[in-house]
Amino acid sequence: MKNLQQVKDELVDLSIKFHLLNENELDSLKEVELIEMEVFELIIDFAFEQNIIKEKNDIELNQGIINRLSVENEVVLNLNWFYTNLFYPDFYENKDEFLEMIKLDFI
Repeated sequence: MKNLQQVKDELVDLSIKFHLLNENELDSLKEVELIEMEVFELIIDFAFEQNIIKEKNDIELNQGIINRLSVENEVVLNLNWFYTNLFYPDFYENKDEFLEMIKLDFI
């Protein structure tokens, strides 16, 4: 079982790999997908281990699931924001804006 800091440390490591990729190459695009799948799996596993979600058998690992959990749970929101800010630092101005954009997806 990983604690929150261990998950964050792994996200930092994955972000370093992510930022070293050249997004113009096809192989790099595949690698981006693989890295993001690792991120999603890491967050879902943490949510499961923390009893935030009860089952993960049929959960499709994607951003939508993470976003839904973010609206429901502050810990997942903070992890999702941490990931988003590491990988896409200039996309959102702050966590409140990030959360509002997530909520718009569910309206």
